[in-house]
Amino acid sequence: MSFTDKFSQVINNSSYFRICFVICSFFQMITYLDYLSYVATGIAFFWGVYLIIRHYIIHSKFRKADYSVIFILFTVMSAATILVNIVSHPFSTAVSFFTLIVNLMYFYLFFCRLDEDIESIRKEIYKISKCIAILTSVCAAIGLILLVVFHRAIWLFDRSLIIFENRFKGIYINPNPMAFASVCGIISCFALRCKGFLQRVEESPVRLRWICICVALNGLSLMLSVSNSGLLLTCSFIFGLVCYNIFAGKKFKAGRTVVYKTSIFLLCCALVSVSLFGLRYVVNYVSGVLISGEPMVSGEVLQPTAEQYKSELQTADGTVTFEHINGTIDSGRIKLYKRGLNEISKHPVFGVGYGNIFYNGWMEKGKLFDYHNGYLTLAVSNGVVSFAIFFLFAVLLARRMTSVVFKLKLQGSSSVLPHMMCFIYAYCIYSCVEPTLLFYPSFTTLYFWWCIGSAYALVKNFEKTPQMVKN
Repeated sequence: MSFTDKFSQVINNSSYFRICFVICSFFQMITYLDYLSYVATGIAFFWGVYLIIRHYIIHSKFRKADYSVIFILFTVMSAATILVNIVSHPFSTAVSFFTLIVNLMYFYLFFCRLDEDIESIRKEIYKISKCIAILTSVCAAIGLILLVVFHRAIWLFDRSLIIFENRFKGIYINPNPMAFASVCGIISCFALRCKGFLQRVEESPVRLRWICICVALNGLSLMLSVSNSGLLLTCSFIFGLVCYNIFAGKKFKAGRTVVYKTSIFLLCCALVSVSLFGLRYVVNYVSGVLISGEPMVSGEVLQPTAEQYKSELQTADGTVTFEHINGTIDSGRIKLYKRGLNEISKHPVFGVGYGNIFYNGWMEKGKLFDYHNGYLTLAVSNGVVSFAIFFLFAVLLARRMTSVVFKLKLQGSSSVLPHMMCFIYAYCIYSCVEPTLLFYPSFTTLYFWWCIGSAYALVKNFEKTPQMVKN
């Protein structure tokens, strides 16, 4: 096979595109490597445009795609939003058009996987899971080593490592992305130990000691980040697993059985929540004593001075307390939500366009280009009609996928699908406090849509062959 043929084979393969796009976007979260990652994801973006044109426009494959009517309606409404707000700044219009293309990539290249065999999709799941587990573990290890050695922020030019606003961030750009990456690293370990799934991809389970190291490194980073949204994602994922094991695959005829199982579920959720928050407190306290001789959890929220902001410290003597710099549990999100609801009341049908949110926030008033809520950002950007269309898609998909997962439980199948489904549901809760649902190709959004597409491919495969499958 000539080089031209090999290049053509790679460039026309959607699986290669997804792997490259997801892995490249991961480095958007790494300090200084993010600049190179933006270039790489930009190249991948044009690769995705080429694939959409080739597969879905020239060959008209969008007609074969599931939920194609919903996708077309959403696209039409997004285009209408751009036209209605065409009088806006040219930069805003360009950003809105860019986000429309990105959304098409999510729908057609990540979710709709036409003409792709299930075996290649399984191998893709394995490859990305293994890469994420390795990358997050290495990044966590580097960050923790730097914390032990330096105890405080390290400034390289105009950016810091280790500490950000008194919270551990390691080599990541921010504690929240680090927390999300840590959760993804932990969840990836489930796939790498799922024996039924690994048999289908002809791979051996990763040794337990490496899994434990990966979970420990990412778990410690998650706790030290003091990220409430990261802990919410973790709790929600565990809630999903508990719910799956209690309710899935069982038929409850007696009302008291339902009440009993529900009580057990709620009790488990309460224990998980208390345990994780308590563990975070203990980890921060012990880490502070071991590293600096002072607890990293203070009894009150300290108000930093401008100099302490600059040095990323919370105390005058340089002690890092790992206390969240914002004294409210919502971290100022309630104010953003009120502003978002106010914009919806002014532009309910077509919205203001994501480009206007980005431009009015980032270009004029600082760093705000979303409302820290994926659903609210969607409603403000594209209007309530687009939001209703997207919500309809979510409900139909959730009903279909949940039904299959329950059947898998009845069969006792050793599948990776339930873990992916629990992450998807957890992410939907996570999106209530983070802007990661649509619009821009960040790692969080790409990983979410990759999970949805992968899980949906497994669901369709089960529907075709409902006998015992390992997935």
